[in-house]
Amino acid sequence: IDGMNVTAIISLEKATVPAVPTDAIVTVEGKDYIFVLLDSPAVEKHEKAADSLSHDAAGQHTEKEISFERVPVAKGGTDIGFTEITLLKEIPANAKIVTKGAFFVSAKMTNTEGDEH
Repeated sequence: IDGMNVTAIISLEKATVPAVPTDAIVTVEGKDYIFVLLDSPAVEKHEKAADSLSHDAAGQHTEKEISFERVPVAKGGTDIGFTEITLLKEIPANAKIVTKGAFFVSAKMTNTEGDEH
């Protein structure tokens, strides 16, 4: 219709590349990373806190600890919320990648790196 505008995305090539949601990539000290859920079983930490996540068979509060690995990547093109990545370290084919909240995982890892208890 005369006077109206349209914004369109036109793909000029067909290529299948590894890509993740753009929010899954975190930049730390000029390097780009994604976070992969480690395949090891969750470690149980016994806590007396009232806000623990579950109870074990003895009735004690337990909290499941989940671990992540920071994996370096090289970013490529970005399109409709996804960014092409090249893994700079091999990961398992069935690896689970953090796609939301990667910034918070990064912040938590940074805050606990010096806390070796």
